[in-house]
Amino acid sequence: MKILALTKKLLTTEDSGLTRRLYPFLKILKEKGHYITLISFYEDDKELEKVEPENEYYNKIITVKLHRTAGYLRTLKSFFTKQPFKMEFSNTLKMKRAIAKELKSQNYDILYSHFYKMVPYLKKYKNQNVVIDLCDCAYLVYDRQLKQEKNILKKFFIKLERDFMLNLEKDCINMFDKCIYISDVDRNFVTDETNKDKTIVIPNGVDTDYFKNDTKEYNPNEIIYIGTMSADGNHDAVKYFINSIYPLIKKRIPSATFKVIGAYPKKELVDLVSNDSSVTLTGKVDDVREYAKTAAIAVAPMRIACGLQNKILETMAMSIPTVTTTSGAEGITFDKNILLIENNSKDFADKVCSILENKELRDKYSSISRQFCINNFSWIENTNMLEKVFVDIIESKND
Repeated sequence: MKILALTKKLLTTEDSGLTRRLYPFLKILKEKGHYITLISFYEDDKELEKVEPENEYYNKIITVKLHRTAGYLRTLKSFFTKQPFKMEFSNTLKMKRAIAKELKSQNYDILYSHFYKMVPYLKKYKNQNVVIDLCDCAYLVYDRQLKQEKNILKKFFIKLERDFMLNLEKDCINMFDKCIYISDVDRNFVTDETNKDKTIVIPNGVDTDYFKNDTKEYNPNEIIYIGTMSADGNHDAVKYFINSIYPLIKKRIPSATFKVIGAYPKKELVDLVSNDSSVTLTGKVDDVREYAKTAAIAVAPMRIACGLQNKILETMAMSIPTVTTTSGAEGITFDKNILLIENNSKDFADKVCSILENKELRDKYSSISRQFCINNFSWIENTNMLEKVFVDIIESKND
């Protein structure tokens, strides 16, 4: 099978939702013998230094430069097109030409787009075999963000983007052969019985061989959070934890510490913790596992989130008990015997303290967490699901 994959970022870009989802899919598909051409944006010429003509993820790569200044100007089109600002930001003539040139030179069995930002380039080819991996329900993300935002001007733009996204997601479902969501919550939010068959849920996986923890000893006072801190959802979660939950924990366990493992913390967060020596912002790290392995517990108090939280799968796979919210648990499990779930500050703090204070309870959730990931989140099985989607589309049109 020949697959043309479109991405918003180069796969050389540091750890992100893109690498955590698309990397494993492409790697396993290529191992199965499928031919993959990757077309991707890049922003900095230095990114090209890491690009190989062929690697374990693709047979061929085509890159197109995305200029931010021009992108910001393109977002103004959204007021007229009613398309998402972030999509118009990436809607360039150079990318359209690159895709058209490649499709003219070769025949592809499947056009596979990762994320909604690449959708404008596929509308022209909607009569071919097109699969869009929307991942999360973006409308739901913006709706939750809207409820947390206080700034009136920001609320205005978030509401616009939210409504634009809902229209786009519905258009994608109607227009293309199949749209993929990461969880039933995301899928059910935008579908009904008339179009549900145009969508499928394929969750993320977690590499349990990579994310494992051979460290027997842990710091009984150490709490961690993992996530790219420039992302609004991560910034909000950590700020909420520090302001509303952590003080309750410190009151009960004064020796508790909090480590935020993730690149690009915003200035607001840096300033917030500047006078608290018990809180560490690591910034970008080479290996998350080395910074996480001694933790007694991980937290993910998500309020602006949807889809499936990779950070939770990764800490669970490392045998680190994890406390999250209902939003954070979506796509993973709502079983509180596996994943600790609390939605208000006091209950969340109490749950964290109960793990820090009780080694036997901590060991129980440590063992359950890892086994749950091994049993339920295999990248190979999820990639097989994706491959079947491709095959079914091709066969249905050949009948």
